[in-house]
Amino acid sequence: MGRLRQTSFLYFGIAYFLLFGFLFSFVNFSEISGISECFFLLTRNACYTALYLTLPALISFSSYYFLKKRDQQKLNKWHLIVLLISVALPFIAVYSDYLIYDLYGYHFNAFIWNIITTKGGIEALGTTGSTRLSIAFQILLIVISATIILKISHKYSELTSFTLSKKKIRALAISLALVIGIEEVCFAYAKQVGNNDILRAASYTPFSLPVSMTKIFKSIGVAKVKNTHFMPNEKINYPLKKIILEKKSSYPNIVILTAESFRWDLLDPKITPNLCRLAEKSLNFTNHYSGGNRTRMGMFSLFYGLYAPYWYAFEKEKISPVLMNVVQQLNYQIELNTSQSFDYPELRKTLFAGIDEKHMHELQEGPSWKRDEDNIEMIINSIKNRQADRPFFNFMFFESTHAPYNFPENAVVETDYEKDVNYLKISGLGDNIYKIHNRYINAAHHIDAQVGKLLTYLEKEKLMENSIILFTGDHGEEFMEKGRWGHGHNSRFTMYQTRVPFILSVPGETAREINTETNHLQFPAFLLDKLGVTNNYQDYSLTPSLLQKKPDYFLIGNYNYITLQDKLYKITFPFTGQDYFHYNIYHTNNDNFVLKNEERSIIKAYDKKLKKVYAELQRFYQNSQFNTDQDFVIDKAND
Repeated sequence: MGRLRQTSFLYFGIAYFLLFGFLFSFVNFSEISGISECFFLLTRNACYTALYLTLPALISFSSYYFLKKRDQQKLNKWHLIVLLISVALPFIAVYSDYLIYDLYGYHFNAFIWNIITTKGGIEALGTTGSTRLSIAFQILLIVISATIILKISHKYSELTSFTLSKKKIRALAISLALVIGIEEVCFAYAKQVGNNDILRAASYTPFSLPVSMTKIFKSIGVAKVKNTHFMPNEKINYPLKKIILEKKSSYPNIVILTAESFRWDLLDPKITPNLCRLAEKSLNFTNHYSGGNRTRMGMFSLFYGLYAPYWYAFEKEKISPVLMNVVQQLNYQIELNTSQSFDYPELRKTLFAGIDEKHMHELQEGPSWKRDEDNIEMIINSIKNRQADRPFFNFMFFESTHAPYNFPENAVVETDYEKDVNYLKISGLGDNIYKIHNRYINAAHHIDAQVGKLLTYLEKEKLMENSIILFTGDHGEEFMEKGRWGHGHNSRFTMYQTRVPFILSVPGETAREINTETNHLQFPAFLLDKLGVTNNYQDYSLTPSLLQKKPDYFLIGNYNYITLQDKLYKITFPFTGQDYFHYNIYHTNNDNFVLKNEERSIIKAYDKKLKKVYAELQRFYQNSQFNTDQDFVIDKAND
């Protein structure tokens, strides 16, 4: 019996130091330099290592005493199994969090939980068989390593006389609780006074506790620093005024084509010849940005003209955009197609809330390139079988350009491509990342071919003359140009993740290139004007139309962060409260960090713009000063 206890103590001791060392792998992502930050991170990691092992210790020692009293013959075998599993789990959890942080720049959070629990979430990631196999292999490696360490601990437990009495265990637990308590109080104090050095150091520890002691500190005279987070727990007030429609003699057909992760430089005669031909006949916005670096926020900005933080409240209340309300009110024939899912991201609860399910077509089986092909055929058939006396509205979301970038062999324009994409090896590919990029190019070429099929049909049927056709991306995709692969990297809104093509064919508009900066947020005001809406754009959007005066800045967002972008800088800050409030500032032209000693003066110079942004982020809530009648009606005087 004593040997089992010795084994347990030795095993936990070795596990503690290994896990403690493992936590420091997150320093690879850090910008920590000061002594105070390093000391705090050292202390915090020591405390959290103990916390991670607390539950396994309780489980294993509970099983020891449980089995000791009931089945001593099986005590040795089963206690070692429980010990192995309980200690391996925190290693697996921290390792999984490291993978997430390496890919996306944030720890396991509500977004990751949403992926796991939402229908279509895991599938939407596009993980490959080799990625899943690698993850399984590395988890198996952790379990094997834990088994070897357990065997070593059990073997050498006979050679040590080290033991802990109940009194020593109690003293150790009290000391540990005291140290952890002091560390958490220091963390809470840093939050209270806004010590960003300490908060930044704390942000690299996974599975940390959301400790706050606002009331206690306030009672002893320590005021809370004024930080701004933008997610009021209030109902939405949208639109701010009744939507007035001026009746028109006819309405254009509308075709909105969006492609996953489709960035601007894919518009190239070799890669996308059909889109290039469309651009020559259309308004081609050559310096255009999405409103997000993730699908939700990109599509939200395109249909609502609102900033990313509003997504959460609109999804919760299932409020459809004014744009789709008007389309329905005008009796358009609506057909919505996606090669992904309307549940993930939750377009069924936002963009297309209230649309009859019979008009929503989602293909999720088979390779994404085949789904894209089938959806285009479905769209062409829906237009063929339409009622000729009613305008049609078609939406399509292409998926081929989502990692791992799928395409058929007849779509290959770059032959030197990676045959299999393993997500766990992306960041280590170095110069070979171009092979992954070539897959992306081939997938884009396949999407272009599908767009070409649709355009050919519309031209043949002479429908282009009275159809507004848009092609764009929900956001961009980075291929290590700025040190990351993919998109949606927390506080990083590089040009590669946000800049997209925006080709808009509009009857009566002269074909031309527009080189000024534009954004998805400007599209709703543009289209609603074409549909006869006479309201000022401020009643339902935060930016003017594409062809009106260019805004001084745009806001681009994701789940936790937004960035104010203008010609000079990108000023990025969190809005959910999941991360400590701070500013990261980058140069717009190259996405490089601004020097630390310049940050304070830049924030001061941008004070007026930031205050305006803060007001805009509150504007469509019911407590806003803009609170007016929000009913949606058609102006009967124009009937």
